[in-house]
Amino acid sequence: MLSENKRKPALVCVDWGSSNLRAFLLSAEGVLIDKVANDKGVLGLSKSDFEPVLAELLQPWAELLPLPVLLAGMVGAAQGWLEVPYTSCPVKLESLTKDLCFVKNSLDLTIAIVPGVKCDSMFSQPDVMRGEEVQIFGALLDCESNAEFCDIFSAANSSVFCLPGTHSKWASVIGGDSVSACILSFETYMTGELFGLLKRNSILGKLLETQCENEVVLSAFDRGVAHSRAGGGIMHQMFSARTLVLMKELRPDEISSYLSGLLIGAEIYERTKSDSSIGVVLVIGSEQLNSLYARALSYFSIKNFTLSSDRASLLGVLAIAKQANLVTSEVGV
Repeated sequence: MLSENKRKPALVCVDWGSSNLRAFLLSAEGVLIDKVANDKGVLGLSKSDFEPVLAELLQPWAELLPLPVLLAGMVGAAQGWLEVPYTSCPVKLESLTKDLCFVKNSLDLTIAIVPGVKCDSMFSQPDVMRGEEVQIFGALLDCESNAEFCDIFSAANSSVFCLPGTHSKWASVIGGDSVSACILSFETYMTGELFGLLKRNSILGKLLETQCENEVVLSAFDRGVAHSRAGGGIMHQMFSARTLVLMKELRPDEISSYLSGLLIGAEIYERTKSDSSIGVVLVIGSEQLNSLYARALSYFSIKNFTLSSDRASLLGVLAIAKQANLVTSEVGV
């Protein structure tokens, strides 16, 4: 059983994305005490909405306030509460701390937004992220208790991080631990968004039968991953979701899983064929996405580890809060 001190609230960590809003109440040791969430994401709010929406979200913890509040994600974008300039790669944890942006408010709270990160990708295109940078450093903290990962990461002095989602990120990271680690560059793949668009607004979606949103037919998913490496490219391969059904080689209730495998497989194929030196990939996402990406990576014979994106976010924000002297004591994992 945790001591009372390890459950003493010390920080509110807020993940404010495009569609959803989540807040986590943490102790100084990194223990999750409570969490609240709603669907009031950045894209549905005007500038004047952010402060009252945050106040409403934190109402269950009103008796515990004031506590420092650190926000990460799209809340720092142009359409967010306050636009926070991107920090340019290469980026260390201390870079994010130095570039914290404190928000004036009428709630009598210390509120700060973690900056996003920008770079030129390996494909010579400008790229940006907001929120995933926090997860990368939090994941490294979590991994410091994983001897196998530490051995691989230290031996190569580098690793590739995959953060799946609406806009999947692949980041190249060097350094031996969370303090010295540095994000060198990253690439974005619109895998999740394309998947949603195909299901809702394409000819493929019209073939779908109603099924549980989280239900995955693994045999169809595996088939999609395998086909992602075939010739013609993803623009051609996507149409096979229709023709396979027409030829009765794929059931309508398997289309969603097949498409998922096809798109995830194409993402992995495109990223890894450009970097043959990848030895291990650390996947940071939800439980379901972690499972699917790990399965697809194994098909490509790429060793991988998976970590919860929620936990990575909490540890990353907490580490930044400690560096900024907003919270004291050691980070626990």
